[in-house]
Amino acid sequence: MHDILIAIGTNVIADRIRFVEECLEQCFENVRFTHTIPTEPIGERFKGKQFFNAVMAGNTNLAMSEVEEQLKLIEQLAGNTLDKRNMGVVEADIDLLMYDDVKLHEKDWQRSYIKELVERIKEMKS
Repeated sequence: MHDILIAIGTNVIADRIRFVEECLEQCFENVRFTHTIPTEPIGERFKGKQFFNAVMAGNTNLAMSEVEEQLKLIEQLAGNTLDKRNMGVVEADIDLLMYDDVKLHEKDWQRSYIKELVERIKEMKS
């Protein structure tokens, strides 16, 4: 069983996070989520569009590549398209932050809201 940590974001409506969480609960085991927090957009094309973010911790028997495939599928189910992204609309952004001890998306780890949410998920475990 592998430990996973996943970042979830949207700039559409906070309720979109709940849809993503329900999908993640079906794909992974021992799932727990932080609460959703509002965050400022990063990048010019997203300027003026508040984001909502959360972090999920859980377990899986899937390989890392299979987890990433599942996350892309969930993004599509949430309505994500390249055209929408190009217009600054992010229905769902779901990134695998950690797979066992392997950290991914290094820039995300430097963001204050990721640090805050990861700390909260750690507190939930203890």
